[in-house]
This record gives sequence, structure tokens and C-alpha cells, in this order.
Amino acid sequence: MAKNFRELYCARCRIEAKDFEQHLFLRALYPSARLLHRLLSEESRRRNFELDFEFVRAVGLLHSRRAFRDESSEFARDPANRGFLRQVLRLRVSGQRVRAIVDEIMEESHSRPPV
Repeated sequence: MAKNFRELYCARCRIEAKDFEQHLFLRALYPSARLLHRLLSEESRRRNFELDFEFVRAVGLLHSRRAFRDESSEFARDPANRGFLRQVLRLRVSGQRVRAIVDEIMEESHSRPPV
């Protein structure tokens, strides 16, 4: 069976599976969110970024770029993605950044011959 995105990402970035969510989350944050993220308390971070981690977790389970489209649409339409912090200040991950990372890693994995 083909590897899921988390497995491909971890191999490419040379990280352990337990570090996947945090690693991808930080890469996918909007630049302004990276600064604000550091200023929030642990409890505020957990509360404000819960939806983002759910999205990253779901993306990790994907086996194709095509499946990403559905996951991304669901993330974008989620009512919890509304409000000043998430829409105006963009205190969230960027779906486009995640898509670019998924595209890059999935494309790379399909262009390599199996080992």
C-alpha cells in the first residue's frame, strides 16, 4: 500500500512521525501568525489552533493530492474558521501553503522509482 502524506513528509524532512503535526503546522502558518503564535499562552494556542491541527492531522492521512481538495474545502468552510483572529489577522494555517507542500511532496514521491 502506498505511503500516506505524513510518512512521505517525515521521510523528506527527516523528522519523526511524532513531530509531523507541529512541523507542518509551523511551516504552514501565515508569517504574521508565526509572530502572534509565540505571544499566546499555551492554553490560547491550543484553543485558537485546534482546527488547524485537525486539518494537519487529516492531511497527514491522505494518499493522494486529489483527496486534499476535499479536505481543504472542508477546512475553509468550517464555521470555526470565521472571526477577526482567523480571517483578518490570519491567525491560522494557510490552506494554499499546505497545498503547495502536499503537491511538492506527493509529486516528488511519484517521480521516484520504488525502492
